[in-house]
Amino acid sequence: MAMLRVIVVAEDAPAGNDPAAVLGEEADAVVVNQFGADEAADADLAGVDVAIWDLGEDRTRITGQLAVIGRLGVPALVLGPDDVASEAIAAGVRGFLPRAGSAERLAAAARAAAADLIVLDPAFAIAVLPARAREAEPIVEDLTPRELDVLQLLAEGLSNKEIAERLGITDHTVKFHVNTILSKLDAHSRTEAVTRAARLGLIIL
Repeated sequence: MAMLRVIVVAEDAPAGNDPAAVLGEEADAVVVNQFGADEAADADLAGVDVAIWDLGEDRTRITGQLAVIGRLGVPALVLGPDDVASEAIAAGVRGFLPRAGSAERLAAAARAAAADLIVLDPAFAIAVLPARAREAEPIVEDLTPRELDVLQLLAEGLSNKEIAERLGITDHTVKFHVNTILSKLDAHSRTEAVTRAARLGLIIL
């Protein structure tokens, strides 16, 4: 396995969990340099496979650090608090882990990030991927054949009146079916219901 060349950016790593020291325990990883957050933007990253960046505890500096990370030009694995995981992924980081962790886990995540894979601690998954997590859940109740008919016509962009005419039912009945569909799909609008139904394979777009 090729040696993983890493830079570490950290200013106040937790006691006993300095990323540079942790990675020093790994035979297949080498820390080629270490910087403070203010130095990293101008650092020479030639030959570096991945940057491991510890955001620290100063919340006033995190947004600025993420902006720099997004411009590094090398994959970045970020260590930080769970409530900034979404912001970090949106900024373009390749991975996000808690600040405390084992050497083996950190090295594995760094290697995955260097391979251009997304690395995310399971504890952060719901915060970062809420929509995807919801889509993985089954619908509360199965839709009836009539509700599926109404749903398909919703997907075709028909109004309640047009659906009523197509199916030979009243506008009131269509409205009732639409409300039931929204409830069963845990959707807040017709568009959201159609989108989720398509992902679940309930309709054809």
